[in-house]
Amino acid sequence: MKVPLKHWALHAFENYVKPDHVTNNISECFNVWIEQFKAQPSLSILEGVRRKMMQRMAKRLKEGRNWASNIPHLVNKKLSERQDDWRFVSVLCASDKEFEVKDGVSFYIVNLDSKRCDYGLWELSGIPCKHTLAVLTSTRQQVENFIHPYLLKGAYIRTYNNIIHLIPDQSPWPNIQANLVLPPEKKRKPGMPKKNHKSAPDEPHKIKRSGGVKYNSCGA
Repeated sequence: MKVPLKHWALHAFENYVKPDHVTNNISECFNVWIEQFKAQPSLSILEGVRRKMMQRMAKRLKEGRNWASNIPHLVNKKLSERQDDWRFVSVLCASDKEFEVKDGVSFYIVNLDSKRCDYGLWELSGIPCKHTLAVLTSTRQQVENFIHPYLLKGAYIRTYNNIIHLIPDQSPWPNIQANLVLPPEKKRKPGMPKKNHKSAPDEPHKIKRSGGVKYNSCGA
C-alpha cells in the first residue's frame, strides 16, 4: 500500500491509458516465458528472448494484416460479452447525443459527443460499456466509431510493424584483443535447484499425482 494506487490498481489508472487488464505478477509470467533459457549463459538467454520476440512480432503483424474487420478479435470478444448484458437496460432519449440509461434501480448518463458514460468503464477501457451499446443499438450507429483508436486494427499493426533485425552468427565475428572476462565463481546451494514459479491467481494449477506400491499378496 506504500505504492500509489495509480501505478497498480485498475480503478485509479488515468483514462488515457485505456487498460482493461492488470497483471501484477508480470515478472513471474516473464519467468515462465523464458523457462527454457534460464539455465543457459547470459548471452544465450538474450539471444533466446530476441528470437522469441522477433517471431511473436512477425506472427502478430501477419495476423493483424489478414483481419477482415477493423476491430481486433479480443475487442470483439469483449463487445460480445457486454452485448449479452445490454438487453436488460432501457434507454431514454434526451437528444441525438445525450441519453439516460436505466439499469436496475440505477440511471447512467451517456454522452456520445464526449464519449462518456457515468458508469466509467467506457472511458477506462476504450470499449463501449453495456449502457453505451444499448444507446448505439437503439440509434442504429456503428460501434466501431465509438471504440478508442488505440484498440483498432490500425494501432495493432503499428504496434507490431517494427522489425527486430537478425544478428549474424558468432563464428564470423572478428577477434578482439581484450582482457579475458571470467564468470563469477559458482556456489552451489545444498539440495536440488528450484525451478517452480509462483502461480498467478488465475493460472490453472497442475494436478500432482500420488503414487504408491501395492502388494498383490496381501492387497495393501
